[in-house]
Amino acid sequence: MFRLALLCALCVSVVDPASAAEVPLAQEPLPPGAVAEVGGFLGQRLKANERWLAKHQEARPAAAADTPYPGILELLEQYRATGDKELLRGVMSAWAEAPANRSDAAGDAGDTCAAAAWLEANQRLLEATGDAAHADAIERLLWNGLLAAQASDGSAWRGSTPLSGWKPEGGPECCSASGSRILATVPSLLYGRTRDGIAVNHYAASTLRTALASGTELTLRQATDYPAGETVELEISPARPERFALRLRLPAWCERPAVAVNGQALPERPERNATYVAIAREWRQGDRVAVALPTQARWVAGRQGNEGRLSLRRGPLVYALDTAWCDAATRAALLGDAQGEPLAALSGLVPGGTGILPVGTQAGSPSHQVLGPAFRVRIALADGSRALATMLPFANVRATQPGARDAYAVWLPEATSGRFRPVDLAAVANVHSNNGRGLFLSPARSADCFPFERYGAYAFRGIPFEVIDPARNEGRNLLILRGGPPEALAARYPASVTVPVGFRCRALHVLGGVGGWAYPSSKDRKVGASVRIRYDDAPSQEVQWLSGEHLADYNAEADVPGSARILVLRKSHLRLLRIPTNPDSKITQVEISTATTIAPVVAALTAELPEE
Repeated sequence: MFRLALLCALCVSVVDPASAAEVPLAQEPLPPGAVAEVGGFLGQRLKANERWLAKHQEARPAAAADTPYPGILELLEQYRATGDKELLRGVMSAWAEAPANRSDAAGDAGDTCAAAAWLEANQRLLEATGDAAHADAIERLLWNGLLAAQASDGSAWRGSTPLSGWKPEGGPECCSASGSRILATVPSLLYGRTRDGIAVNHYAASTLRTALASGTELTLRQATDYPAGETVELEISPARPERFALRLRLPAWCERPAVAVNGQALPERPERNATYVAIAREWRQGDRVAVALPTQARWVAGRQGNEGRLSLRRGPLVYALDTAWCDAATRAALLGDAQGEPLAALSGLVPGGTGILPVGTQAGSPSHQVLGPAFRVRIALADGSRALATMLPFANVRATQPGARDAYAVWLPEATSGRFRPVDLAAVANVHSNNGRGLFLSPARSADCFPFERYGAYAFRGIPFEVIDPARNEGRNLLILRGGPPEALAARYPASVTVPVGFRCRALHVLGGVGGWAYPSSKDRKVGASVRIRYDDAPSQEVQWLSGEHLADYNAEADVPGSARILVLRKSHLRLLRIPTNPDSKITQVEISTATTIAPVVAALTAELPEE
């Protein structure tokens, strides 16, 4: 869809630039050198980048050929040359479809070349439209993905910084050139000039020296440690008193921003355009504006492959659990032998214990030279022990000297504290969830599948599930029972399976709840599957799943009242079903069968253990 939008935009005709309507909030770039100084954490990184550039004189701007964002830049240049509004509409359609715009963490744009192009495209869009959504996108990428790709000492740029894994080393030359080039332009992005004044697009300790449209010289100073801090102090000093509009971006993440001029608070609901507040008045030397952007650390639920996991956020900052900042004992426990899967010993966040503990300034706290603040969270380890783990902004990944073997993760599962136990489906799984073959009517219908973005642990509504990795189970990780017309592929699947259990539980939770030819494909309310639970010393129990009540068609658009939609996988989806069981008797086995055209799907099965 994203590339299609770009192609469609290329097909529009060129019009006379004079016919393009003026956009009141559009910005124009400030002249070179207008932002004379940048301080604070961002200033440290800019100086490190200057050192890198001094050592790598041959670095050239470049972008990886497979990144889509340069296409947006090309169309924007054509729009600026022609004024063709259809081009701009095409670009905006492509922007809305961009993977980086749909990302739910770190402004993730892919590799560093793509991040550079994405940042530059948003700046051009901000200049063309004045829409603060583009400044928000720049802020998210700048303070997270872009800074994470740069080594803190300026010695390297990584080609890609994934949201979890081992800390990567340097990247290819194209990414090194793109990352250093785009970071060097950041001072010019902090401010913009509008038709009626100046826009403050981003908050960072800095000094702006420029001329207003009238020619009056203006000096504007920002004093802040944002985004670690919550307040920004601006001093506005025109060479002579002059009326103009000062536009301040109020970030979309901030629910209760406050602005005061010379100690006088603006009205509770100031006039705003998008997320800019405009203060139009006569400004004099030494006038001061205070901006308060209250932040609160909070957990965000994952989506798009991170369902069942949580991410810690504070303002525009995305946090990571990073073993580099944990105490020695916790670091050793999390890393093990520092080989294989990163953080393999991490069970997850302690259930119900997602409290966030601020880290003070006592000895052992992370250095003040990293972006903060730091927090500690309660985690459970695979051996059952508990620990406190330190979390810092994702921008600090690889902040320590190269060579340290440390692992990190942005998305964290919630530990189950022994309340649940997976039921092994490996022996009864009969199909691969997504190997390029259709699973119901015909192998040629490749979209009829369940494209998990990852295998292994998921958690939904506090219930953990284990999705089998087909590479570890002879290419099988999903159970689909017989269904469909005689000529269908699913008509050759087994009509029933038996799953051994061997322990007591109070409930069975099923990741499934869908089927081929279920409601609304079939309007009949019929039994889609029968589940018989056999106990060692109690009568067996039978449960029926009805199409239209418990089971929906696997198509992502279908819905039914008796199960909960919890995981969308492109055009298909999975649901959550619960079966209460007898907690006083051991379950010997669970039998699942079907005798209709419904082909029920089971992806994982979890037992909820009795309360001891």
